[in-house]
Amino acid sequence: MRENERLIAWLRAHSGRVDYGDQCGHHPPIREMTWSEIAQATDEELGRPYTRQWLQPKCKLLGIETRGRKGLRPWVPPEVQRARGAERWRRWWRRKTQDPEGLEEYYAKRRKNPSRRRRRARLISGASAGGQRYGRSDAEDECIKASLSQEVVPPLDPSLVDRLVRAALEEDGAFRDVTTQALVPPDQRGRGVVLAKGSGVVAGLPVATAAFAALDATVRLTPKLNDGDRVEPGSVIAAVEGPLAPILSAERVALNFLQRLSGVATATRALVDAVAGLPVRIVDTRKTTPGLRALERYAVRVGGGHNHRFNLADGVLIKDNHLAAGRSRGLSLTQVVAAARAGTPHTLRVEVEVTTYAEAEEALAAGTDVILLDNMGVEEMARCVRLAKGRAVTEASGGVTLANVRAIAETGVDVISSGALTHSAPALDISLEIETAPAQTRSGGTGGAAP
Repeated sequence: MRENERLIAWLRAHSGRVDYGDQCGHHPPIREMTWSEIAQATDEELGRPYTRQWLQPKCKLLGIETRGRKGLRPWVPPEVQRARGAERWRRWWRRKTQDPEGLEEYYAKRRKNPSRRRRRARLISGASAGGQRYGRSDAEDECIKASLSQEVVPPLDPSLVDRLVRAALEEDGAFRDVTTQALVPPDQRGRGVVLAKGSGVVAGLPVATAAFAALDATVRLTPKLNDGDRVEPGSVIAAVEGPLAPILSAERVALNFLQRLSGVATATRALVDAVAGLPVRIVDTRKTTPGLRALERYAVRVGGGHNHRFNLADGVLIKDNHLAAGRSRGLSLTQVVAAARAGTPHTLRVEVEVTTYAEAEEALAAGTDVILLDNMGVEEMARCVRLAKGRAVTEASGGVTLANVRAIAETGVDVISSGALTHSAPALDISLEIETAPAQTRSGGTGGAAP
């Protein structure tokens, strides 16, 4: 008991009140002390070196702040912490904008690796001031600026990918590939490359990787490009290596996913490029392949587009058939919108499909959040956009093609939706060229894609 009291007295003696007026409510240490310093000091003064495991509970009972594995730290009121943080940011911003050389020296003096936020700031400041200081060319600086300005595409859910891939492999009989089992020994190894045979945008590499791994975890698919990169005929998309049998058995499923999703990304990128420079979004619809909606919508994002509501539960969209059902009961468009608002959560937006200027006026008067201008001419669409400005979001849909998408965007609509992105996008031609190991087989390679 006496030893415990001596330790508490020592801690109180090495603690004190930092002068922050009335903000100080407990006993903070006067200065920072590491655990090794505390052990050395207690060994000299108390005759025993106290460790972190012994001292941390005592500090907690006494209200003395600790720094985890680093030791004790002075207590600072929240108001002071916020003020110090704001001043640090002001100081950093002044360096970034007025003294980039000083900012570089600041980073050079740091012993620890800069945080992710500071690494990004360093890239931005370095690219804006010229990358020669960092050994980069101007072209590399442009790549850095472009990558920092690009929108991040959320990754696919691994569990969803695994489920879809296994279902496709089961459908294809890949786990019971009688041809490969009869002709390819289990110990034979092989390698190959995934080649693009057409121009487009790559999408679906994580799915192709999962297809090979589902049959044999030792098969390695090494991407040479990233989802969203452009390819030309002959471009190497990825390399695959491992046991030859699972490579051959999973080849068709992996390529099917890769070709389909790359086709969707390619079609999306074409529309996005066609409206470049205009404040409009290209979005998909629910016209997707059954079971593959999540993958195809991912490909749309990879191509630079955006997603509409994922399913019927994600938003209220009153289409022509809903309006016809209401009118058959004697309801007006205004009454249909009111009924939709009364029967759905308040967090959901209400969108109404209209085909004429008069319907757009009625929908806006009903207080709809979004009006969908379906199959309208460009002139009438522009009138509706001017009418809805500041009152509702405008979406153009129906008959959107690469030839007219720019004209539609120039009407001022906020969103252009196209079902063709997912229901009519042609697959990108991709093949897998296999090379067998010469020392293990006398037969030649099996080039081309599996039928």
